[in-house]
Amino acid sequence: MRQYPIWKKISNDSYATDKSHGVRDKEVTHISVGTSSKNSHYFLSTEIECHSYKNGTKDYLYFIDGVLIKRAVLNTDGTLEVKKERIKELL
Repeated sequence: MRQYPIWKKISNDSYATDKSHGVRDKEVTHISVGTSSKNSHYFLSTEIECHSYKNGTKDYLYFIDGVLIKRAVLNTDGTLEVKKERIKELL
């Protein structure tokens, strides 16, 4: 199995089993809603990024509609610091 800095596990009632895939540095997902693929409307986008630094740490960022929601820092000692960003107004 290949190594990726970001791994997504997708649960969907339409599938008999969970689906998963890896992401190297960035993934953007556009989500539309409606009654069919031809009758759908943009709802939101999500983005997840991984930044690696020379000192060995990794920075993971999660955005919804371009707004940073959550950040995690993977330190060189293997510890993970998760930081929820302050959101003034979500809706």
